[in-house]
Amino acid sequence: MNKILVIGGVAAGTTAASQAKKTDPSADVKIIQLENVVSYGACGMPYVFEGIVEKFENLIVRSIKEFDEKYGIKIIQNTEAIKINPYKKIVDAKNILTGKESSFIYDKLIIATGARAVKPPIKGIDGKNIFLLRTFSDGLKLKQDIENKKSCVLIGAGLVGLEMAEAFKKKGLAVTIVEMTDRILPKMINEKFAKIINQHLVENGIVLKLGEKVQEIADFKGKKIVLTNNGKISGDFVLVGVGVRPNSEIAQAAGIKLGVSGAIRVDQHLRTNFKDIFAAGDCAVAINYITGKEYYLPLGTTANKQGRIAGQNSAGKNYMFRGIAGSAITKAFELYIGKTGLSVEEAIREGFDPVEKEIEGVTRASYHPEKKPIWINLIVDKRSRRVLGVQVVGSEFVKAKIDEIALALLLEAKIEDIVDFDWCYVPPTSPVWDPLGIAALQTSKTLYR
Repeated sequence: MNKILVIGGVAAGTTAASQAKKTDPSADVKIIQLENVVSYGACGMPYVFEGIVEKFENLIVRSIKEFDEKYGIKIIQNTEAIKINPYKKIVDAKNILTGKESSFIYDKLIIATGARAVKPPIKGIDGKNIFLLRTFSDGLKLKQDIENKKSCVLIGAGLVGLEMAEAFKKKGLAVTIVEMTDRILPKMINEKFAKIINQHLVENGIVLKLGEKVQEIADFKGKKIVLTNNGKISGDFVLVGVGVRPNSEIAQAAGIKLGVSGAIRVDQHLRTNFKDIFAAGDCAVAINYITGKEYYLPLGTTANKQGRIAGQNSAGKNYMFRGIAGSAITKAFELYIGKTGLSVEEAIREGFDPVEKEIEGVTRASYHPEKKPIWINLIVDKRSRRVLGVQVVGSEFVKAKIDEIALALLLEAKIEDIVDFDWCYVPPTSPVWDPLGIAALQTSKTLYR
């Protein structure tokens, strides 16, 4: 009997275990899980705070009991894997509640330990009413502890900061975002698009402090005082969202090689440098299929796709994960913000000769009363005419545009392919000239100059 052991039980881990069991029903599949819940949608946590989702338990896709009784997968909960011996094929673990230690023998091991929120080296960051948000238990604690709070300071204007700013504001809190760079979503969008989002946030009551670096967090008369290089900001609590770091230490200690950003290096079959050990999800690298290089972008979509292939391959298959383009999307009140592929700055670093074209279009026919604006920034390599990426901001249909270009990137499409694309049209869903088609046409004209 093939013993398949999975470390980590959220997106990648539970997907891997389920696919391993489906591929080889006779396999003995176990998951070691640090928390007391598994298979939950962490991306849905902001909507619990906002009130759209009633409670955190609704984010749980499958219970521990369901995994055991319906799928035959054993969950060892509240347990931390503390050591991997890749030569004897043993994982040592410890129950975090009782301290009891145990060992698990495996034939195939899948590491899906995820990532943790970064705690920056700020004086006072370990004080009361300062929170990180990454795990299910993080969410429960935050919701309980801020029940009667009226104001907050969010450190970081990335995905977590933006989504939680909207959630807190809609629950009636006063919200201030502090970001050390000069723009919202600095790793996602360009300066012009950031200004559009800035204005939208301010119009919705969010206070923005851009280009300010937090130096200390102090207490004064029951308030948290965030001291920056430009002054003081007061709030009842602080939420820190400055990025995540892969939980790869247990792998590194076992001699498993790490790659970019300290994530576990895997090949396109999700194998590590040990042929019987796989890794997937937020602890692992992925190949960027535009550059062919290692990339680290911890998102639920990648975790599920990598988990599926790692699970199947651990049970005897040999499927390949083709990689990612860096597709990401988020929402700030009425605006959706998306990106896939490379920005101009990234393209230059990778040796391309990029040109870009920004256009403002509408989402429906010009005469349709529900038309809304949409902004598109398309990036193309001047030499090869290959599409390199896109950034899109708008009130709707942003995801569709991102997905269209993500497919174009996978197929190494040229700008002419986007121009010649057979767009469908009906006034309630698009203008006769699709905004992405307009952006492509104008970009192609730029290349001829």
